[in-house]
Amino acid sequence: MKLQGSNILGQEQIDLLTTRGLNFVWFPKQLETIYRFQYQNGAAYEFRYRAPIILILYLFLSFGIYQVLPTEQVLS
Repeated sequence: MKLQGSNILGQEQIDLLTTRGLNFVWFPKQLETIYRFQYQNGAAYEFRYRAPIILILYLFLSFGIYQVLPTEQVLS
């Protein structure tokens, strides 16, 4: 991913840095701000998309567990 407004590093350069085992890379404050904004927007979008799916799966699993429980263990 190349950040909007970034002419400092491209994806190839980032990949080259990470394959060498470099664990710490410093970016200018402006670039960090742009990245943080894009990351937060992307994370919020993914959460809105995936949260209902996870909720449905959780409810389905809970219903299945409820069906398997013996009747004497189910609260009435």
